[in-house]
Amino acid sequence: MSGTAYVDWHPGAPCFMESFQWLAGATPNGLPVFTAPGPGIIVAIIGRTEVLEAGAATLTVVKAKAGTSIANGTQIGSLALQAGLGGTALATQVLSEIGAAGNLSLAAGDTVGIQSTGSFSASLGSISVYWRAA
Repeated sequence: MSGTAYVDWHPGAPCFMESFQWLAGATPNGLPVFTAPGPGIIVAIIGRTEVLEAGAATLTVVKAKAGTSIANGTQIGSLALQAGLGGTALATQVLSEIGAAGNLSLAAGDTVGIQSTGSFSASLGSISVYWRAA
């Protein structure tokens, strides 16, 4: 499941929030969350795991240029959401320790998606990506 909302919390510019939820039993690897309609910049990534997986399970937010699969996308930021062993259920994880500034910028047609590792038989939660037009 995914959705879009208009959010006006970032100082100086209105933001959009693109949200993605994963459900127990469905591995969310290689799934697109949204495609940028025009140039933009990512300002925050926030995740929450409702139920932890018993083993290791992580989700990473990536971006892929047109013609590139999510599986071959570039990681946005340096953190992954811990959805299993080592994570914390019912806690917000801010994934905003951003690596190279270029990873934050979006061109028209860039797709933001999810890569995952591990099993997702029990884990469920959500990730929200906040971005604004450039």
